[in-house]
Amino acid sequence: MIISASRRTDIPAFHGDWLFNRIREGFINVKNPRNSKQFRHVSLSYDSVDGIVFWTKNPRRFISHLEELKNYNYYFQFTLNSYGKEIEPGVPPYSLRIDDFKRLSDKIGPEKNVLRIDPVIITEKYTVGWHIESFEKTVFLLQNYTERIVFSFVDIYRKNAQKLDSVGAVEIGEDQMSQIALNFGNICKIAGLEVFTCAESMDLSSFGVRKGKCVDARLLERISGKTISSKKDRSQREQCLCDESVDIGAYSTCPAGCIYCYANQNVSGVSEIGYKDPTKDFL
Repeated sequence: MIISASRRTDIPAFHGDWLFNRIREGFINVKNPRNSKQFRHVSLSYDSVDGIVFWTKNPRRFISHLEELKNYNYYFQFTLNSYGKEIEPGVPPYSLRIDDFKRLSDKIGPEKNVLRIDPVIITEKYTVGWHIESFEKTVFLLQNYTERIVFSFVDIYRKNAQKLDSVGAVEIGEDQMSQIALNFGNICKIAGLEVFTCAESMDLSSFGVRKGKCVDARLLERISGKTISSKKDRSQREQCLCDESVDIGAYSTCPAGCIYCYANQNVSGVSEIGYKDPTKDFL
């Protein structure tokens, strides 16, 4: 079993104390997102967990507790955009996140720290040229601290459409996608890094950009040296190639307030129960 921690919230940033309490207890109860009265009991014993994929924009407090994960197989998906506060209001400044990315990689190794630049949003301010320059800057600051990069183009959902419209976000055309992929691919080739897309239907392989898995059993195998049985996660979108996992997070529990996020219905009403009471057995 692979644990996803989590697509639904930023556990390392806001719920780290809760997670480490659950690891000490050896289990987590996960609410059914569609029926809060239903729970799934998830074992966190070493022999039950093939690996953990952490998703975060801010692991600063989490890093000092990583010793408690020494018996687990894991890697991080570390999202590091350079948008302003109008896009990511609750995320630390770019320079601090660059430092934290380096510190995390020094602690766990670059192969376990995936650089995620996601999503690519086009506005009057954040143009194609801006994205290429920003990507190049981030990659060359961090090229010795990671081995692979993941990016995707913004998906506009009913839940985030109004917020994205407030900053002038537009649908991204195939020509723009190709221009961005061409440059991202060239930058990563120079830096000696692999680059993948996340859940994109367009084939960008001619630019050196492959379709990737964010929850990747083969990466976990390479890190641990152990064979992991896996299959495609059919609960995800059709274009998502992720391997099957159990997500232990909960929607509407991330106070970061990123406007493109589909996981928070109402940022002002975000629940922080798990953050304020880390003794709960669920978020």
